[in-house]
Amino acid sequence: MFLNEWNFKMDLDPWTIVLIVGVAVIIGTAICFLGNFLHKRKVEQLSKVADQLSFQFTGDVKARGKVVTDRFPLFSIGTPCPHASSLIGRLGGITSGFSQLGKKGDYAFHENVLLRNSICGKSGQVEVTIFDYCYKIKVTGMKGLIASSQSDNDHYEYIDQTVICFQNRTLRLPEFELRSNSNRGNVKSVFGNQSVEFGDHPKFSQRFMVLGGSKWAVRRLFSAPIIENFETLDGQISVEGSGNQLIYYRPGHTINPRGIRGFMETCFGVYSLLSKSDAESQHPETP
Repeated sequence: MFLNEWNFKMDLDPWTIVLIVGVAVIIGTAICFLGNFLHKRKVEQLSKVADQLSFQFTGDVKARGKVVTDRFPLFSIGTPCPHASSLIGRLGGITSGFSQLGKKGDYAFHENVLLRNSICGKSGQVEVTIFDYCYKIKVTGMKGLIASSQSDNDHYEYIDQTVICFQNRTLRLPEFELRSNSNRGNVKSVFGNQSVEFGDHPKFSQRFMVLGGSKWAVRRLFSAPIIENFETLDGQISVEGSGNQLIYYRPGHTINPRGIRGFMETCFGVYSLLSKSDAESQHPETP
């Protein structure tokens, strides 16, 4: 006999129902309080890190005026989310996040992206913004601990990462994106999927793929020292550049406050090499 042919009858007295509802409310409230506590602790830690770097902790802010999001493929994936990817992060931050964004229309493509836990500052002529960014993508089947759905088959996976953005008015970067080959299927290119090959560097080509609007300009930017530097970096890496801005992140990875300084050092190393190569391409030495 199939399960849907069975008739179940469950008699619960009112006190049992009250007990079940009460326990559910207590557990939900406890998770929310824990999420808020962890968020407040992270804010305190990030504020200290910002002070140590002579930066400013600016919290959750709109991207407009800080990151030109329509330049970068990262911000074209899925739907931006105002809260963290973890279960506790989502439950703890969902109230404050939605109160800041308000209407669903604020999720307009590229325009009102929320930069969470952001730290801003300057290093010489370089403006630096570090932030967490979360988006959701539709997946088939139940993945993760929380899934939003409009039908029984619509579920979402939340992906959160820490991003650093460099901006320098002297930069003239060609449009490009570099990503690990293991991540090649997760991002849509905004540059027409023009793959740039580096046949002289098989180790680099095995680990990374590079896309760009102008193959010639991207090859000129990616000099041998830059390629060799990328070969020494561990883990999944994504770097996207356009005009006077460059972003660096590890897809699906957030950096805890204690790791911010090391993350910045790695990113500054990449930025320095790319900005130097960009300057040399703008002003080539005459023989």
